[in-house]
Amino acid sequence: MLCSILANEGLPNPPARWFAEATAMVADAGGLVIADEVQAGFARSGSWWGYETSDFTPDVVCMGKPMGNGFPLSAMAASHEMVTKFRERHRYFNTFASSPLQAAAGSAVIDEIIERGLVRQVAEVGTRLKAALTELQSQHPQMGDVRGTGLFIGIDWVEPGTNNPDVGGVQRMVESLKSRFVLLGKAGQHGNVLKIRPPLVFEDQHAELFLEAFKDSSTMPRDADFLEAAKAACVSWDLDPIEIGILSHTENVVCRIKLSATKQVVMRLHRPGYNDLAELNSEVQWVHSLAHAGLPVPTALQTDTGDYYCSVDIGDDTHREQRFVGVIEWVNGKPLGTPLTNTSQDVVPHYKTIGALAANIRCHSNQWDPPEGFKRRRWNLEGLLGDTPLWGRFWEAQPLTDGQRLLFRDARELLRDQLDALSQVPIGSVLFTQTFISETSCTTAPI
Repeated sequence: MLCSILANEGLPNPPARWFAEATAMVADAGGLVIADEVQAGFARSGSWWGYETSDFTPDVVCMGKPMGNGFPLSAMAASHEMVTKFRERHRYFNTFASSPLQAAAGSAVIDEIIERGLVRQVAEVGTRLKAALTELQSQHPQMGDVRGTGLFIGIDWVEPGTNNPDVGGVQRMVESLKSRFVLLGKAGQHGNVLKIRPPLVFEDQHAELFLEAFKDSSTMPRDADFLEAAKAACVSWDLDPIEIGILSHTENVVCRIKLSATKQVVMRLHRPGYNDLAELNSEVQWVHSLAHAGLPVPTALQTDTGDYYCSVDIGDDTHREQRFVGVIEWVNGKPLGTPLTNTSQDVVPHYKTIGALAANIRCHSNQWDPPEGFKRRRWNLEGLLGDTPLWGRFWEAQPLTDGQRLLFRDARELLRDQLDALSQVPIGSVLFTQTFISETSCTTAPI
């Protein structure tokens, strides 16, 4: 079983006839070739099926998510002869098979692809987009190979002057583009392939907007810039580091500041424009209240002037940004990971402990009386749909047509009315959620 465009592997370019010869070997050995078309199929690759671009014919085709356009739907296709032989030998039953609702959704998707001419459009727009990205390589040394077919394009993100994977750089690129309302992913063995996979209705005008955001984001600071900024910020805490390393880069850049063989702290360079200084200081007040209540949380360290944050400039003349920087104490432990990656016998007790901690944090926060001036971003009705929502005035987005703007305006008004009514629901019938990020959650076991 193989993906016909090797999507999760970063869209590599195998040698000519690699697929044909590999699948021929499987057939000669008496095996079946199964094409996984979940990502490659339904026009994504500029053809109806990805295997059409990869020079082989499968015995069985599996398809899924895109064929329902968000509606849960999957299918398997094979020759009548093969299916008949299978049914003669095995009894197969599926309660949810042949659902008319799923069939209607899948048929509608097929109709839309045909009526809009999306197979050809995807091939043509994808070819032009790939060519435009390839032209940018000479201007952006962190761009490696540009690969892909149709509207599924991958770009190797590398350390300038080398082919070494730049995992931190590609993550910063993802975050920078997200701040410009462009959502991309990562793929590849090292997780350094920028995965570009827009909707099938993506047109040249959308490609121009994407390329503009891409070029702006490509000039963002590099790891060396963040490390230099972290070193400069150490002065505010009178820290004399012997080593500085980047631990993670999601919304914030998180660094380990090693002060001696036995002492280290954590420094966070906060995402610009997301939280202001009042909101960050309010977070410190809240965490202090958790600590005073006996909950095991890391505490923030003060600067020489008694503040909890300083600001630093990062980057060069091509792209300069200012970030707030804070330092918290280091908590010894090891990454918790996920149930699939954590083979420890203590994984269940660890998750139970974290669940209890989350509940205690929630209970304390509900009972805590914030001090005057406390300020936090709120994903409430105003934060979602107010005049200045936290994600921007989405109904004024540049690519929208006049008709789409009216549609978003009407939808916003309807949602405001509905959510306002829901806000009157008694508190006992509301479900609260709380998230712990697996990459930053840890056990208390020594490293």
